[in-house]
Amino acid sequence: MSDSRELPIGICKVCAKDFVRTNSMHIVCGRVCAARMPVIRRKDEKAKTHAMREALKTLPDLRKEAQTEFNAFIRARDEGKPCICCGEFPKSYSLTGGEWDAGHYRSRGAAIELSFDERNCHAQLKHCNRRAWDVASYRKNLIERIGVDEVESLEGNHPPKHYTRDDLRALRDYYRAKKQALVKEQR
Repeated sequence: MSDSRELPIGICKVCAKDFVRTNSMHIVCGRVCAARMPVIRRKDEKAKTHAMREALKTLPDLRKEAQTEFNAFIRARDEGKPCICCGEFPKSYSLTGGEWDAGHYRSRGAAIELSFDERNCHAQLKHCNRRAWDVASYRKNLIERIGVDEVESLEGNHPPKHYTRDDLRALRDYYRAKKQALVKEQR
């Protein structure tokens, strides 16, 4: 009399094909997939670790990351333009933070709600942004770039913005993608 039991069928963890399982520890269909299994596991572990680290980030951590990406976008956007404050060009053209800052017209300390407003931030030489900041020159040059109505809008009152973790992650990712697209377009 023949045994009518069916052989257990499994799905390979690597290639997702059906295979006959010989025991409960059998999770891949053959030698090729077995050789690839450690790589798959490392990728899974790396993804889990990244997700855990992302979940543990605080609001200040995320705000800093978003501001970094925003500032990098501003420097890339204003590549080839003179300093918004003094109208000079730098000795070098490194837009990775070398001689350039992303200078806010209304500072982040004075108007935190304008931190991520593209009208409020422009490429500025470090010595202008950090030591010799001339608000009159900045305002005059800003009016030439964006118009008097926009400058007066920036100078007015704005409702406070309370960013959530998801808001800051979205801003970070948005400006990272926007900068990458701009850099690709400029090439």
